[in-house]
Amino acid sequence: MKNTLLLLIIISIVGFSGHSQQNRITAIDLLRSRMNQNGSECKSDHIHHRLMQSDANYRSNFNTAQLKLQNYLSSEQKSAKATLLTVPVVVHVLHLGEPVGTGTNISDAQIQSAIDNMNDCFAGVGAYPTDTDIQFQLAAQDPNCAATSGILRVNAAGVSDYSTNGITNDPGSSLNEATIKALSKWPNSDYYNIWIVAGIDGNMGAGGVQGYAYFPGASSNVDGTVVLYNSFGYDPTGTLGYNLKSYTNRNVTANHELGHALNLYHTFEGDDGNSDGVADQCPANGDPSTDGDQCADTDPHRRDDGDCGDSGFTCGGAGTDLADIVTNIMAYSSDNCQVKFSTDQKDRMRAALQTNRAGLLTSKALDAPGAPFSPPLANSCTPQTDPAWGLDGNYSGIQTVVVKDITNTSGYPSSDNAATGTLDKSADCQKLIEVSEGELVAVSVTTLFNNGNNIKMYVDYDNSGSFDVSEEVFSATGVSAFSTASGDFTVPGTATTSTTLRLRVVQDLNAISGPCHDSQYGQAEDYPIYITPAAGTAPVADFSANQTSVCQGTQINFTDLSTNTPTGWSWNFGDGSGTSTAQNPSYTYGSAGTYNVTLTATNASGSDAETKVGYITINDVPGNAGAITGSNSECSSTNGVAYSISAVSEATSYTWSAPGGSTIASGQGTTSVGVNFGSTSGNIQVTPSNSCGNGGASTLAVTLTNCASSQLAAAHCGATGSSMTERIYAESVSGATAYTWRFRSGGTDYTFTRSIRYVKPYELGLPANTTFEAYVSYRDASYNWQPEG
Repeated sequence: MKNTLLLLIIISIVGFSGHSQQNRITAIDLLRSRMNQNGSECKSDHIHHRLMQSDANYRSNFNTAQLKLQNYLSSEQKSAKATLLTVPVVVHVLHLGEPVGTGTNISDAQIQSAIDNMNDCFAGVGAYPTDTDIQFQLAAQDPNCAATSGILRVNAAGVSDYSTNGITNDPGSSLNEATIKALSKWPNSDYYNIWIVAGIDGNMGAGGVQGYAYFPGASSNVDGTVVLYNSFGYDPTGTLGYNLKSYTNRNVTANHELGHALNLYHTFEGDDGNSDGVADQCPANGDPSTDGDQCADTDPHRRDDGDCGDSGFTCGGAGTDLADIVTNIMAYSSDNCQVKFSTDQKDRMRAALQTNRAGLLTSKALDAPGAPFSPPLANSCTPQTDPAWGLDGNYSGIQTVVVKDITNTSGYPSSDNAATGTLDKSADCQKLIEVSEGELVAVSVTTLFNNGNNIKMYVDYDNSGSFDVSEEVFSATGVSAFSTASGDFTVPGTATTSTTLRLRVVQDLNAISGPCHDSQYGQAEDYPIYITPAAGTAPVADFSANQTSVCQGTQINFTDLSTNTPTGWSWNFGDGSGTSTAQNPSYTYGSAGTYNVTLTATNASGSDAETKVGYITINDVPGNAGAITGSNSECSSTNGVAYSISAVSEATSYTWSAPGGSTIASGQGTTSVGVNFGSTSGNIQVTPSNSCGNGGASTLAVTLTNCASSQLAAAHCGATGSSMTERIYAESVSGATAYTWRFRSGGTDYTFTRSIRYVKPYELGLPANTTFEAYVSYRDASYNWQPEG
């Protein structure tokens, strides 16, 4: 009924004269596109079913992949427990010779819009409700580990019948697919290949098949996704100028085909019992995890009619859920409503990436290019799998090899190498295993079919080009089918370092005789391994100086005391300009001050810095002494006269000197001294100093006078008295103009000055009957008071 209705619609469109030819073509293309999606088999389905019937290797690889995926899912390793998985992508634009951005040679911007939309779709951004924790990124390294944009452009116009039919793989066609893909394909173990093509089976960008993808297990010659040039990109409003059709401008083709690439069936899988492309039954659903699309949260149904309405064929009690099904990216409906993956689909895709496509997750393709890669020496032997057994019967083989952080997933011997069964990845820089001397390296090997697997692993440590039995690093026996043997090995200190060596894994159901063992049922695989010298230990920086407090202009010698064998030194002397890379430098500071010193010591294992705060003190000479405070006129032979200065910057000592015949009686070395004078006038001088030298001196001229002394008359000298009437005389002093008496009684001084040489105590108002001491001084002709006597 559906096909009949579709035919009537096409006839009516073609026959309606009111529409232009362009409009008729657009409508027909749209219907053809939907018919491909709804009225006949999807291209991915078509290829898959054909290979399952005709290709024993594909059938075996696919069934093995399914078993491994189911084991993974049943072990509860679900996506909710995993981190973001990023897939390295390379986009091959197989154009017809047009300039970039024209026709089949689509622009970088259109390609990037497709990648961005794939990431939105798989991350649950915007209109897409499901975050699968899967992302896609254009490769940064090519298979030779050189830089790449992740976009390759190849003019395929002259290859086979590509110019007229595009890529073809249907029986009866030119079957040019492998030839066309060989123009640019990159290893599917390290990159996910997407080919942008001019046509598929002759449609040349029109309606019909818009794209297809291979399930895990396909030959590396064809594995990947194919999309028409005008279906790869995202521009739903049609305003960005990309070369997209109005019904393929939401990038649904790429999102849908990537689901197949990650092991998703259509949601209606199993509805076509006779494989004629038309739904004729409800999919089996006895065990939702293994029947139909093998996702329990997508109810069984027959394929719908290509729109967003709830008008498909329901099965069982699923009618109420069909509206949800038509929004599923893996269903058949219109581009504008295919927006979601279910939770089980998410888990299934993540499981596929972590099992059958695990190599993509450890690929170096997303890393920035490193040092140039050189493959190891050719080996003296290449193991041969028995053609009559191992190559013909797919009895056994290696499925996955993991060494440290490198994973490689492969197939049966005949699919890895039809001639010898040996998979040689030794020249693949993307599979380079990098280890170091003394490192404990984790390894695991997962087998394919049949129990009783034996495994051995070898490393050509001496780089002789041949393996020795002594170079065996891992072995396991009796490993069951589809099981993993794990272990580890320690890289010896005697291994050849800093060059690429060969690592070999040998597997067979028979006992393994050595590294050149010819397997009857299994195979050998070779990988590159690079050993770096032992990392050692980073330095611990330390240093000393021959002196840490010096005078300005003095050279300081620094000595490195760092441990763990540094090979480089970087000194900073803390004055804003002083640096050195010598191990034991010398340095002279230009200014006084206190300085931090830092040494950074380095070697191949790292670096360490040591800073000593306030470590170096640079001293300056003192400043100049200020004015001296003290008397500038004294009587000869006067003792204990005080002199002082203010402290001088940087000075640690003060040297005083006095006139000849005088002495510094106390305080030498300090800022205050007492002087005992002789009879010669001269200078009091002080010079500030420290260990670096002297500052400027300061002087004070002092005049010494030979003063005649006056004393009490003999009858009273040194005596005490209490008479109120007794006169107290002073000895006469020539030239004296006045005499002053000072009487001390009970701690109180009483003074009296007069021009005569005597005084009566009562004249001073001394209390009667008071005991007193009497002293006298005089004033000379110059009116200078002389000391008491």
